Amino acid sequence: MYSLPPFFERKNHFIQLLFLLFFVIGGIILFNLLGQLIAKGIWDNSVLQSPTAGYVRFSQFFSTIGSFFIPALLFSYCAQKKFFTYSYAQILPTPKNWLIISILAVSLIPIISFFIYLNLQLKLPSDWAVVENWMRMMEEESQKLLLLITNDPRISILLLNLFICAALPAIGEEFFFRGTLQQLFNQWFKNKHVAIIVTAFLFSAIHLQFYGFIPRFLLGLYLGYLFVWTGSLWAPIFAHFLHNGISVGIQYFANQQGIEPEMNYLLTDELPMLIISIVISTVGIFLLWQLNHSKRIKN
Repeated sequence: MYSLPPFFERKNHFIQLLFLLFFVIGGIILFNLLGQLIAKGIWDNSVLQSPTAGYVRFSQFFSTIGSFFIPALLFSYCAQKKFFTYSYAQILPTPKNWLIISILAVSLIPIISFFIYLNLQLKLPSDWAVVENWMRMMEEESQKLLLLITNDPRISILLLNLFICAALPAIGEEFFFRGTLQQLFNQWFKNKHVAIIVTAFLFSAIHLQFYGFIPRFLLGLYLGYLFVWTGSLWAPIFAHFLHNGISVGIQYFANQQGIEPEMNYLLTDELPMLIISIVISTVGIFLLWQLNHSKRIKN
């Protein structure tokens, strides 16, 4: 029986990128409307002026699904007439990979904290005061929403937050950034390093959090190389989930202890801890690179 070729066959990469952007815009509009229709049946209009924790989680769910996950699946189907093969989501990492990624999730914390500290020291020129104030306002608003949904001592809410703030973004964002965008750039530029760097930059920039840009960019590089080395999208998904989950856990326990959000990060001025972190992380990353010779994505 004759089967139609994939939709993207013979279409250049720029056209494919335009379709991906179309899927993203369409997903945002469609899921925003759907979310609002459902929200009206649960909350009244006042929740828009004073969001509740439940409404914030609800909005996060629809935003992640519509902005990242669905567009990635649609793109994969247009590229290969399958929903998961374009992003290498049908392949699982080996047990050794799971173990090393788990260790790295902990060993990288002091390094990430150090770059968070450095990023917070950055100041824009005085001529950019308006932009800097806007950036700080965005950061403060984001922090307020995070505190709103995490400031609850119940374990059931902690588990819900781990799903909404850790598991769901890890799946949605990795399907979109590493599994789709990085793959597209890799085929376009014929250079996996350029694809990883460009994708990591966009991954960090799209969060609109200037004072977390550097650590998030470095995290994007790490996730990008994990994807290339292991040949499985579930490796960066797992690493992303652990990173988010640790942040949610730190925030939860900090709230219980009455610690201010700025103190949630591990101390960045303890040089021995940072050195140990660098050594363990370097060894772990080298082992990941060594273990996955045959699985690496080419180009």
